[in-house]
Amino acid sequence: NNNRAASAKVADLVTPNTLNPSVVHWELHRVWEVEATLAEGKRHVVPKRKYYIDEDSWQIMLFDGWDAKGELWRTNYTLTLLAPDIPALIGSMFWGGYDLQTGAYYLNMASNELASQYKVVAPLPRSFFSPEELANEGAR
Repeated sequence: NNNRAASAKVADLVTPNTLNPSVVHWELHRVWEVEATLAEGKRHVVPKRKYYIDEDSWQIMLFDGWDAKGELWRTNYTLTLLAPDIPALIGSMFWGGYDLQTGAYYLNMASNELASQYKVVAPLPRSFFSPEELANEGAR
């Protein structure tokens, strides 16, 4: 979890070239690797990606993207927050990426220095997930 990163001041978390490694927590973990390649005859700015899916939470924690020349171009990450009061592991607490060819990076969805970083909402009723209700939700 990245509770330390979530509670850090933005100025302590964001540094010129990378997120502050003394604040962000990385650890070796079992993951599922899913490689996605572009279908023959199709075009996309990221023709190949590799997703790293956490074995315990089933969240995509990292993904790498290759450019059209087959060179590793970027890596994106998701940082989670452990919320024992719920209890839950909150995914996508913040996320971002690194452009490995230019050295640029970004951090998105950071809720640092806010009074509340997440809101607990009432669970949806079981009937919400019935085939009929899901069909209603999908209708415009």
